[in-house]
Amino acid sequence: MLKNVDCDASLNSFSFDDAISSHTIIEGNNVKVYIPESENLSTLKASFELSEGAFALVNSNLQNSGVSVNDFSDLVVYTIVSSDLD
Repeated sequence: MLKNVDCDASLNSFSFDDAISSHTIIEGNNVKVYIPESENLSTLKASFELSEGAFALVNSNLQNSGVSVNDFSDLVVYTIVSSDLD
């Protein structure tokens, strides 16, 4: 799930490096990624592309595409923020 703090900040793409994702759907503030049931959801690294100047947070922790590990066995909320907020 996504929370956009600034309408200029957006998520352009999303996938998992550590899992074979067969299908990704981004609709509004929701991202659905279909992966095989055999994958371990507790240690996945998401790869994502954000709009220019934006950054992503999960539980107030800065997320780095392809680096940050999260447990996706439950809902994970990404907050997308523009770096030019005053």
